[in-house]
Amino acid sequence: MAGKDKVNILGIVAWGLAGVLAVAAVVLGLWGGQQSGQAAALRAAVVQVAGTAGIQDVAVAAPAPEPAPAVEGEAPAEGEAPAEPSVQELTADLLKTPEVLAGVVERTTAAIQATQQDLASTRESLNAAETQASSARNEVATLTQQVNEQTTQADALSRELAASGEALAKVQADLAQATEEAQAAAEAAGKQKARLEKTLDRLKEEKAEAVARLEAEIEALKAPPPEEMDESGTEDGESAGEELPAEEPAAPEPVAEEGRVIGTSEMFSFIRYGEDQSLFFRLWDDQTLTYEDVPPEMAARLTGSADNLDVTYRFRVQGEFKSVPPDSVVIRKYWKWHRRHKARGDVRYDEPEAPAAEPADASDVTGTEPAEETED
Repeated sequence: MAGKDKVNILGIVAWGLAGVLAVAAVVLGLWGGQQSGQAAALRAAVVQVAGTAGIQDVAVAAPAPEPAPAVEGEAPAEGEAPAEPSVQELTADLLKTPEVLAGVVERTTAAIQATQQDLASTRESLNAAETQASSARNEVATLTQQVNEQTTQADALSRELAASGEALAKVQADLAQATEEAQAAAEAAGKQKARLEKTLDRLKEEKAEAVARLEAEIEALKAPPPEEMDESGTEDGESAGEELPAEEPAAPEPVAEEGRVIGTSEMFSFIRYGEDQSLFFRLWDDQTLTYEDVPPEMAARLTGSADNLDVTYRFRVQGEFKSVPPDSVVIRKYWKWHRRHKARGDVRYDEPEAPAAEPADASDVTGTEPAEETED
């Protein structure tokens, strides 16, 4: 705004100088030589105005030379060429000449008009600059507002980030706790599974043993009573070549056998495996069975069955190898006897001198691995 005010003041001054110059020129032309004191003051004013407009000197024409007197009978002589005008410092005295005064007024007026045009151009430039400055101020205000908004958003994001970090830490802690709980639950489930598998294996073994016992009892029930003999002197349904041990009315005294106890049984009191791969059984009713060509691995599996020995015999030995006497006859008679005496006791095993194959686990009978004892 200060620059614009300055341009306006300069315009007013220029118009004032132009007015003063015009008035001075008119007055000087009218007064001429009259009123010499006032004319001199006006000429001084014109010099000052011209100096203000940048006019410091003026071109003054030299006086024309007087012509030579004419001679009769001769043509008049041509005058000498006019002298070049000389440039002199502008003074009030030079303005006494009307031509000089008119030239100074004309030059001063032209200079004032050029100054006015420059002032107008400067005014336009100032207006444009003022517009640009106003636009720049508006942009600065807008940018300042945007910076303030972004600062506010950054502060909000920082608070959200801090809250997210706390939430993440809590989630991680919860996840770690959930992982520990899941691991503990998995361990507990594993122990429970082991207990259930152990119980299931035991139930399977008991079921298999009960099934084997019931099948033997059913076979025994299907057989004819001992009193019914055919003409050959054997029981009905039995071949003449199969000799049956005599059935005793009471349980015989157990025969003292040597060997280590390998488990309990409802069928056998003593087992011996020979170097000729014969497998000998003594039943609780004192009957005996001898199987031939039994591999050492099978003998080891049987004797390693512990309390599942009867089940292993039923599914792995009985009917699988040749026996003397036939095991179908002996076992049928035994279960008839067992219904009355319900025998069960320790089984002793007489090991051969040569080491047999390593006994297999009891799980081979049922197809499951023995369950490990679990902590209650």
